[in-house]
Amino acid sequence: MSVQIPILANIPAQTFDISLDGISYNMTAKWNSRSEFWTLDILDEDDNVIILGLCLKLGTFLLKQFNLNIGELIVVDDTNTGTESSLTNIGVSTSLVYFTQEELEIIEA
Repeated sequence: MSVQIPILANIPAQTFDISLDGISYNMTAKWNSRSEFWTLDILDEDDNVIILGLCLKLGTFLLKQFNLNIGELIVVDDTNTGTESSLTNIGVSTSLVYFTQEELEIIEA
């Protein structure tokens, strides 16, 4: 089942724990004010680095390049206007969503 990653608008640095497919992760989302995009750090429950500085770009399969054998993170534009995530709209009109492997197979079919 897809899971919305709880990144909140107007908070430029936020850390949270989340369970995806029964596995616990520690995540930190940061707003890069100079380049105007969000990044995401993903660590395992023991704080071992999995990915650092993942750039959150609209409509991209963000985890595919890392061959992690898990589902996928995709930034979704909830308004269907092609708007990238900003400091003020993430979690409001754009969302970071985790899709399981099974959901990806349906999406890609």
